[in-house]
Amino acid sequence: MLAREVDHRAKNALAVVQAALRLTKAPDVPSYMNAVLGRVAALARAQTLLAEDRWTGADLRGLVTGEL
Repeated sequence: MLAREVDHRAKNALAVVQAALRLTKAPDVPSYMNAVLGRVAALARAQTLLAEDRWTGADLRGLVTGEL
């Protein structure tokens, strides 16, 4: 059951990354790469915040402060 849950969460995370890739617009390849790297890094930071509280939620102020 744990393995299925991990698989499910991994697929959800990959779906979010796919959406970020599809929705990212940029005038050239280097700009696209920078935008995608920034979005993936932001997702990683949000994941860390959620994991710190065992997925019970995250402080919005802390998330916004970290991103700014």
